[in-house]
Amino acid sequence: MIPQRDASVDGDANPLHHESHPRPAYPRPDAVRPWVTGLGEPSLTLLEDGPALGLLLADSCHEDALPGRLVLDGVTWARGDETASSLQDHPAVLLYRRDEGGWVAEDPATGRLFPGSGRPSFPLVFLPWPEYRALHDSCATGHAGMLLASARLRFGLPPERRPRPARGPSRRRPAPS
Repeated sequence: MIPQRDASVDGDANPLHHESHPRPAYPRPDAVRPWVTGLGEPSLTLLEDGPALGLLLADSCHEDALPGRLVLDGVTWARGDETASSLQDHPAVLLYRRDEGGWVAEDPATGRLFPGSGRPSFPLVFLPWPEYRALHDSCATGHAGMLLASARLRFGLPPERRPRPARGPSRRRPAPS
């Protein structure tokens, strides 16, 4: 699509305008679904938010051929907390709403559902490339701690509370009589 000039902005009164570089014409904001503009960007999706987290880190996403379905591409699934976690790579993951109203995360290769499916929503945030690259590289080395800590921060979840190490017998002094 060739960008169109907007005479009200680029008219002769604008000394910085050059005919060879017209301003692009963007669709009206109300004509585009808000999340569609970020589809080519990396994303982080929260599937579970209990004591342990379930996350999908994707390098991009796109709309599926069927309406109302989002396909996450190049996905790393992380599940656990900062002390113990598991990581799995998936070529793609489908996100869609069931007829009953809950959202589903499905591996399209196997048809299996990810834990956390059936929730009323899956919060999803688009990530800047440098942050995605750092999180992806951390996961590639087998360490999910950075991803889990980043997710707690991005989704406004409380920091993980680690149990205090057990101490020896209490050494309380008897109360003075």
